[in-house]
Amino acid sequence: MAQRAPARSSRARQSSRQRSSRVNRPAAIVRTLEPITPHALVTAHRRLPRIALAISADAVLIGIILLIAHSQLPFGVVAGGLVLIVTGLSMLVGGFFLGSPKRLLATLPSGATEHEGLAEFVNLLEGLCAVNGLSVPTLRLLDDPALNALTIGWRGDDATLVVTTGMLEACDRMELEGIIARELAQVKRGDLRDAAFAGVACGLFGFVAGVGRLVGRMLSPTHQNGCDLGGVAITRYPPGLTRALLRCSECAKTRPASLPRRFARLTAASWLVPLEEGEPVKPRQGELNLEERIGLLAEL
Repeated sequence: MAQRAPARSSRARQSSRQRSSRVNRPAAIVRTLEPITPHALVTAHRRLPRIALAISADAVLIGIILLIAHSQLPFGVVAGGLVLIVTGLSMLVGGFFLGSPKRLLATLPSGATEHEGLAEFVNLLEGLCAVNGLSVPTLRLLDDPALNALTIGWRGDDATLVVTTGMLEACDRMELEGIIARELAQVKRGDLRDAAFAGVACGLFGFVAGVGRLVGRMLSPTHQNGCDLGGVAITRYPPGLTRALLRCSECAKTRPASLPRRFARLTAASWLVPLEEGEPVKPRQGELNLEERIGLLAEL
């Protein structure tokens, strides 16, 4: 009996280590897979929207300086200063007026106010926000059979979560939890503000068909898979989000039909399943499509 006790104790310690390993495994894999793209490249892409807005502001500043020094400069240079001021102000004012999250949300049609699965969805949303210390985003429910979701805003306390009724009807509780966690991960990562800056930088060109790809290029190439991994880090249950993305991949429709064109183009790259307007012509290093994202999550 005295010799069997240490063996039992050893087995208990081994079992405890295995349980601890299972609990921490998703988080460890998230940390391992995070640097899919070099950090310097990710940082450079995250600065692009701010650089675009800074160029517009600098153009206005240079134009003002030229006007102040007009007595010592040729007329052509002064006229160029006026052009810079007009162009820079148009980019800034037009971008904020047409591409800011608040203005884009104002273009959405009135959403549904009641749905069978809405109460459960709100309960999951409030619970995950409370656990992670985040403000509960405003919820906009689109009455559409498409399977998709989007979080838009400048920061967590003014964020809006847009979700389709098709998503509520198709997904079970664990899948919805995975989707919500994935959307909240954007807030925690700072991707929400990056997308807002990109929308403002390109807001004046929202009527151009290819602007969705330009907005997508301004975002980090690891935006989508980074948010997926961030959502898994919140729930510690990869199969929830994996199954939800599988449902989306098997669904014939992921683009809500009621989206205004400008809204769709300026937010295309930020949806749970990016809209066709924002799909890259040539993927960048670390940029994964939906099937690759599902395969990555299946490895967790």
